Amino acid sequence: MACRDPARQLISIRRTNDGNVQRVVRERYLRNDIACGSAACRVCPPSANVRLQAKPNEGLCGKFPANHYIAPNAEVVVNQIALLEHPEIKNILIFSTVADEVEQLSLPAFERLKTLCANTTKSISCFANEFHRDTFVERNPKESKESRNLRSLVVASKWYVEHLKHAQPSPAVLILTNTDKDLALIDAPAMTVFDYVGALKTSEPLLDVLAKPSTLEDLKTSTFHYPPHLKPSVIQAGLKSAKYFQGKFHASRENYLEATVSVEGLDKSVLIQGHVSLNRAVNEDIVAIEIFPEDKWSAPSNLVLEEEPDVDAASGEASEENEENEKSRQLKDDMEKKMQQKVAKKDKQPTGKVVGIIKRNWRTYCGVLRPKTSKTSTRYVFVPADRKIPLVRVETQQGDLLQGKRIVVAIDEWPRSSKLPIGHYVKRLGEVGDKNAENEVLLLEHDVQHDKFSDAVLACLPTMPWILTDEV
Repeated sequence: MACRDPARQLISIRRTNDGNVQRVVRERYLRNDIACGSAACRVCPPSANVRLQAKPNEGLCGKFPANHYIAPNAEVVVNQIALLEHPEIKNILIFSTVADEVEQLSLPAFERLKTLCANTTKSISCFANEFHRDTFVERNPKESKESRNLRSLVVASKWYVEHLKHAQPSPAVLILTNTDKDLALIDAPAMTVFDYVGALKTSEPLLDVLAKPSTLEDLKTSTFHYPPHLKPSVIQAGLKSAKYFQGKFHASRENYLEATVSVEGLDKSVLIQGHVSLNRAVNEDIVAIEIFPEDKWSAPSNLVLEEEPDVDAASGEASEENEENEKSRQLKDDMEKKMQQKVAKKDKQPTGKVVGIIKRNWRTYCGVLRPKTSKTSTRYVFVPADRKIPLVRVETQQGDLLQGKRIVVAIDEWPRSSKLPIGHYVKRLGEVGDKNAENEVLLLEHDVQHDKFSDAVLACLPTMPWILTDEV
């Protein structure tokens, strides 16, 4: 029989925009009649919203061969959403604790998660553990929000196993983390997403789909190609004092060493020239910029420059100076000097440099892989279809198979020590020049929804054969 507990008071403290401290009190009612969404359940009443299989992932993972559902934490959802979207990854449990944390960490990832959960053909279930009497977890005094969320994930996973103990066979719940730092804190079946995917028996290797953990290259080398980005606190202080300005970064399609930033309140866009001033900003990022004194202002150049990576930039490894690299760098320096030549005062416009990134607006990008420069290397240079996007360094074991194919890549990071942003392979679209593949590139690049219609939508169509009648 369904019942509700008395309201729980959730008290939090937050700082308002004007610097005052505000006490926020919310009431939450807990229930015991929230369906689990599993076809293996013998307790919950029949529901049309059952999307988890009765025998989930049977024998799919070599390291965890038992029937199991996977319960990713928020870090996995934010960083590995492309993996969760893959058609061969099924029986996914998303707890409301995780969904709420994802919304706080990354709105783009949260939107993709909502789309994934709304896809009725996907074997995924969202369980409101924050509103269930047996899975709600109170936050302990002095406990961090992250620790409480992790504890809540473990409690909900254990409840799920206990709830389905009478099923035949009884499925387990495997918690997935992005790194191994949380494994010691989890007293339930758990594994890093890299170990799990590495042991999967799928039709194609999925390790390439994973976003790699931070390379920490900045700590391993003293060779920096870009200045550091300012800390958010420094940026906010600079914005208030009008030392810095916030705006949207617009890369040039014709010249990869040039961009503009549109700043609210300024009549003209601010010009950014040179790779150091661009400072790892990508098209449509929200950036903080510093405007130069008027005597250093410049004008847009009429040069058409296409990005050509150095050999060591493509490999991502330290290499000795060679003639090809030296020529490429000399050419880049010459081009930057040409752009900064004296111009007429009437042609000048505000000019500045990027000092920090306020918000990354990265998405997935379509393009092709360039042939690798070393036979033994697994690192490639990805050339986006949109010329406003810089070349991307990716690492894949399927490079030979992906040559001459349209593929999709996501950017993971851009450390100071890397000349190119670092990304990972997401999926293959088809052969270059193939009509269907090229159409999908156009749709994806312009963010046009083109998913297949659901069965519910198709059911609204008349049965075939169908003809137009006078009544219609």
